[in-house]
Amino acid sequence: MSVTKAPIEADNEARTTSLGLFGSACEYFAVAVAVAVAVAANDKLGADQRRFGIALMPVNFLIGQAVELALKAYLREAGATLKDMRSLGHDLELSFREAISKGLVISWDATDQTMVSLLNQQYRPREFQYIKTGSKVFPEIEPLSKTTAKLLKAVGDQVPDAKGFFLGQRVGRAVLDVLQR
Repeated sequence: MSVTKAPIEADNEARTTSLGLFGSACEYFAVAVAVAVAVAANDKLGADQRRFGIALMPVNFLIGQAVELALKAYLREAGATLKDMRSLGHDLELSFREAISKGLVISWDATDQTMVSLLNQQYRPREFQYIKTGSKVFPEIEPLSKTTAKLLKAVGDQVPDAKGFFLGQRVGRAVLDVLQR
């Protein structure tokens, strides 16, 4: 028995919502923050290990996933199809430019741009999952977290029902805590 892709794709198109994508973005970010906080609080590690060396790739991956899903939540709300979103791949900077062109309102500065650009260097080619040897430059977790929280708040303000979802969850409180640091 052969299953055609068309009905499955149509079902995915109908079931993939901006709110669902946004909720997933918040969850990935909450886990990234929880891991980063747990590592920073581990007094059995040296100061350099707490700040730089432990869980760096997983935390960056989780934050990258949060950024990608937040941007795609906004794009979905702006009318993007799954095909449109797939065409962006995992390129955070391309997805950000596309979201801005579709009307995303966000206060973005040079630090935010630098954080996403540094993250994108390993996120886009999936080097957090498929390790490529050599030296790398990673964004610092604290400013990257602030950038991500700012993006989540902006998207949450512009996706219907997301703000209530966002603020009503522990995830939302964790994001707001990061913004207030």
